[in-house]
Amino acid sequence: MNTHHGQASACPQGPTLSAILAGRAWKARTLRNNCLRQHAHALARCFRRQDLRALKQTCIRLVTILETRSRVFHEIHPTELALVPALTRLSAYEDRWLQAPEDWQPRPQDDAASQWADFLRHLLARYPVPRFMDAAWLVKGPLEHFERDCWCALGFGQSLRKVPGFPASVSNRVLHLTLGRQESASLPLAIWETQMDLLQATSALRRAVLASGVTQELYRHGVYTRLLEKFAAGPEEAASHWTVVTQALAVADMEGRAGQVEALLKLPLSRLIHHSIRWVTRLLKENGHLLTEKQVQQAVAKAELSRLAASRWSPLLATNLCRKLPSMGP
Repeated sequence: MNTHHGQASACPQGPTLSAILAGRAWKARTLRNNCLRQHAHALARCFRRQDLRALKQTCIRLVTILETRSRVFHEIHPTELALVPALTRLSAYEDRWLQAPEDWQPRPQDDAASQWADFLRHLLARYPVPRFMDAAWLVKGPLEHFERDCWCALGFGQSLRKVPGFPASVSNRVLHLTLGRQESASLPLAIWETQMDLLQATSALRRAVLASGVTQELYRHGVYTRLLEKFAAGPEEAASHWTVVTQALAVADMEGRAGQVEALLKLPLSRLIHHSIRWVTRLLKENGHLLTEKQVQQAVAKAELSRLAASRWSPLLATNLCRKLPSMGP
């Protein structure tokens, strides 16, 4: 039994959650199932937001079907799957629904997570959608979101390349292998995992990439893929510099300095790393006896990158360096 449940209970005689949405009074203690009770609290808070009120009637339809026909609200705790926010996002995509929620009948033998996945596909999919992509409905941000648009595109049988914002730098091979993955946390992460698989990235480089936040920046895929190729071809110890290099490139990109990004990416890996860490070296020389490594990294992100962004770079940045790093290959 799910430890979040508290006392288990069958589906109630009437739809409690839709009654909450309709504004009727309710008492939490009357809901003996803890999962259902916590979803009720989340639902009561959700539509206090003015911008969501237009979605209330649509959300009532979804909530009523899931509560009365499925095990979803009764067996999945909000900490496991934030169903209420997911349903508001699903309501915002009503114009793309292929079938009415009232026409859905879950398979009794399916567990709650499988019933939720089946419900999504009933509404929005004519064609298979990888299960890991269901995380798109949990992504915070605007109701209409890039990852949710990708989910719908696959469900409609369309190419992801037609989704606005999908990077052209993702190769056909990477995209094909990504969509064949059995599991991942999200579509952007799956793309980067596939990219690292193809480049045979070391475990150290994989850890560095996953820890850096790059996997959430699919819009910079073209830049970071070229950088990943450099690191994958270099020595394993270079992976420790991945984060600082990506931060430097990100700042240049945000400042609209495409020429400088291109110039940096053409440098050998050793020189590229050297230019990215030269100000960290200076910071350590001045304050190394006072700062921990974590504090240095925070200072780098908050202060030094701003100074670096304001400086003028040229393709021959290495000319005036006081010393060279050992050669690390291309």
